[in-house]
Amino acid sequence: MKYQVLLVALGLIYLLANYEIVTYFYPLVNIEEYFLVYDASIRNCLIIIKRLLEGFNIILFIIFMIIYILKQIQENEYISKKLSMVAMINKKMQKYVIVTEKFGEKNERKRLARELHDTIGHALAGMAVGVDACITMIDKNPQLAKAQLKIISKAIRKGMKDVRNSLNKMRPDFLQQYRLKEAIEKMKEEISDVTDLKINLNYQIDETGFDTKIEDILFRVIQESITNSIRHGLATVVDIDIYKENNLLCLKIKDNGKGCKAINYGFGLKQMVERVSQIRGDINFYSENGFTTEIKIPL
Repeated sequence: MKYQVLLVALGLIYLLANYEIVTYFYPLVNIEEYFLVYDASIRNCLIIIKRLLEGFNIILFIIFMIIYILKQIQENEYISKKLSMVAMINKKMQKYVIVTEKFGEKNERKRLARELHDTIGHALAGMAVGVDACITMIDKNPQLAKAQLKIISKAIRKGMKDVRNSLNKMRPDFLQQYRLKEAIEKMKEEISDVTDLKINLNYQIDETGFDTKIEDILFRVIQESITNSIRHGLATVVDIDIYKENNLLCLKIKDNGKGCKAINYGFGLKQMVERVSQIRGDINFYSENGFTTEIKIPL
């Protein structure tokens, strides 16, 4: 704003100092006519000084215009950089939303709730009615009550089977189709499609006889760690090492993100600790030169 005011002021000064423009509105005597009272040498010097002042005024105006234009260019570049930064942040947020949707527990809970409602809920309702009927008829007709109880027993076993099937569906989609190594590779490909994160996998174990519960927990921990690396660490590279050491299964996940001064055990980290404790494993977190998660599980 101050540059614009100065630009207007200089323009007004230039107009007011221009004899041809001013005399158009208000008749004035040309200053050079006053120089006629002096001899030729002094008159020429005064005319030269007048011309120099006029030229200096024009040069000053041009210099100011150049500075003003450069200033406007710098401001436009600054605004462009800010807009680019906002666009980049927006893009990262969109990528994070996609990753979170893919790895979120919310969808799993909804799916399990639907499974339990559709299978166990109806089965339990039928069992309750059957038991009530047995209570009513057990004294009058014990044989019929016994037959009814056998039917209820079959329904209970079927319900238990449905529960197991529902819990099996809680396994990550990739682990329903592949073993752990292949599942991680598929997860890498999926993440690469929606983010710029580079994931390096160093897999050094034999999966023969590998417990599916351990597979599930390791896969979930890797998912959560990658999500944290993207969301909190703003990492560009994640290294995953899975190997055996002294009869222990070891998992190390390290990113090159910004890390943190103090490790805050939020929902995600608490879930990791709880999951690893289910298989008698130890888990530790470090925040030096990025963020590192280390897990050791007895075999």
